[in-house]
Amino acid sequence: MSDNQSWLSWMIPLLTVILLGVVSPVSAQSVVKIGFVPSESFAPLFVAHERGHFKAQGLTTELVRLPSGAAILTQVSTGDLQVGGGALGAAGDSMRRIRSSPSLS
Repeated sequence: MSDNQSWLSWMIPLLTVILLGVVSPVSAQSVVKIGFVPSESFAPLFVAHERGHFKAQGLTTELVRLPSGAAILTQVSTGDLQVGGGALGAAGDSMRRIRSSPSLS
């Protein structure tokens, strides 16, 4: 299985679970806004949107392009977007290095 197929095989179910988690609070809304950055990592989102997987679940989706994962996370936290994802960037890399470094004790 190629890396892209592997990526799609777990990303689409993950996005589905995330969306199903927001179905009840969003049910009163007419559109679910989903934030993305122009990156191939968001390809499963476009596939699901274009193939009508969200509509099949009764969701009308709007894809909102943003400049960074941080912008997405900010808008999700303020309620401007209902769904989105992002990375910690340099902060996340630093935390990974700290966790993987040998103990100094």
